[in-house]
Amino acid sequence: MLGLYNIGFPAEMEFGHWRIAVIYIFSGVFGVICSSIFVPQTIGVGASGAIFGLFGSAWADLVHNWSLYGTAARGVLFQLAFGTILNLTLGLMPFLDNFVHLGGFIAGLVLGFSLLVQNRYDFDGFRKARKGYQLALQFISIVAMPCMFVVMLLVLYLGVDVSSSCSWCSYISCVPMP
Repeated sequence: MLGLYNIGFPAEMEFGHWRIAVIYIFSGVFGVICSSIFVPQTIGVGASGAIFGLFGSAWADLVHNWSLYGTAARGVLFQLAFGTILNLTLGLMPFLDNFVHLGGFIAGLVLGFSLLVQNRYDFDGFRKARKGYQLALQFISIVAMPCMFVVMLLVLYLGVDVSSSCSWCSYISCVPMP
């Protein structure tokens, strides 16, 4: 809940509630789909995938808008890295599903690249054009998110056994894999 308070509320004030709501909801859904694929024998509850989506979107915001952070950018980078690593490490504890965390984080990162680009203005008040890397990341994420969602749904509903093709996936979470 501290992650929601420290990342969600400032992001909502900066980018508006619609953008953050889209990131929050789709990250939660994507995290649940990842959990259903990788740990199908367990039932998970909670909003941790959605909160990790906010972590991912905060990373996307930092990448897109690094120059707008000014001198505080390195401090924000350290805090964000510390919080993300700490929470992912806590996800290795028993009965916590890191697959939902990683799925939400990835979805939040990709959605953040498409939704969280701030407009820049020159000294005369005219809007500047977006930078090339921002446009490229925005385009890639707009294409990648629906593709990822469709692939994950196909893997889920076709019953693909991912544990046979991913031998190291069992180390991502303490939840036992089939």
